Amino acid sequence: MNQDTYLGEMLLCYYSSYSPNNPNSIGCWKRWIQYKHDINLNQVKLQQLKKFYESNIFNIGYDLKKRPVWFIQVKNWNESYGPQVITKAMLLWLTSLLWDLSNNTLDFNALKQGICVYVDMTGWSINMVSWGLAKFFKAALIAYPFQLIDIYICNTPMIIYLLRQIASKLFVPHAMEKFITLNSQEVYFDKYASKSDTPIFAGGISKMTAIQWMQNRGYFDYLLDNQNLNSSIVSSSSSSSSSPSSSLSNTPKQPPQIPLEKPPSLPLISQPQPLQEEQ
Repeated sequence: MNQDTYLGEMLLCYYSSYSPNNPNSIGCWKRWIQYKHDINLNQVKLQQLKKFYESNIFNIGYDLKKRPVWFIQVKNWNESYGPQVITKAMLLWLTSLLWDLSNNTLDFNALKQGICVYVDMTGWSINMVSWGLAKFFKAALIAYPFQLIDIYICNTPMIIYLLRQIASKLFVPHAMEKFITLNSQEVYFDKYASKSDTPIFAGGISKMTAIQWMQNRGYFDYLLDNQNLNSSIVSSSSSSSSSPSSSLSNTPKQPPQIPLEKPPSLPLISQPQPLQEEQ
């Protein structure tokens, strides 16, 4: 597993240890490396991920402390994408909140202060998330090295205990203490965030979309490069198997994944930038 131990991951693990609910940096690192060792998401294609992000299940915002807020729109949830696509899309999304691949920098503010989650429960039902799929979700969230600060819940269902039931399937027990139930969207803006840094579906005015965010952060270009590299590896392997005299030194190696693909290099650390709205 030495080839998987990149410095970028070690930085993420170091800052995730700031959370009192996480292990120390070595513990976070071991947990994440073991998760990557046990799961294989290489078969998920870029077009599958783009289709998922286009559904607007996820969106991005910031709170008043300029911490990234991961918005989840439950009414757009669709299990048909399957656990592998959803898990990889979720892990890449989390990474994009911390790591800007377009200029290879880490967001120091997000690393140090953590990430919040905002869930709009409009259209929620008890069958919205199957327990089998929830296991994939929960395992990934536990393994990934990040600080989860607060979980805002808006438009909660009438029967609150059902919300607690499904949340317990998705989050570890200590995360349940982070839930903040919002009586209305206005409460969120009064106490926690501005409308300019909040997506439209949550009552804000930011026009940033998930697919635009991932494109701006450099993830689609990078995934395409890795996808093309993997294709060339398969072609090269086929050629070398039919030609025993081929030089091993000319055979490209399978790229390891960080967090799910090979990293470009050790990232720099930057301050957060305001959202750039779609023109």
